[in-house]
Amino acid sequence: MFLDNEYGERNSNEFTLLEYYRLGFDIHQLMADMVNLLQSLGVQDKVHQLSYAQVFSQYADIDEL
Repeated sequence: MFLDNEYGERNSNEFTLLEYYRLGFDIHQLMADMVNLLQSLGVQDKVHQLSYAQVFSQYADIDEL
């Protein structure tokens, strides 16, 4: 997709990405750490932990294997 400096409620001409690493943590420990962070920030929604394969299958009907 190409955006030509479009800006609106759902578009920003800036790309923002947060990368998060913890030495010695596996993916499951990272997910639990993120849940704890979000809860400490007041987010109380139920968390659904999915693998990449599950997300592609469930939301895009793509079997990535």
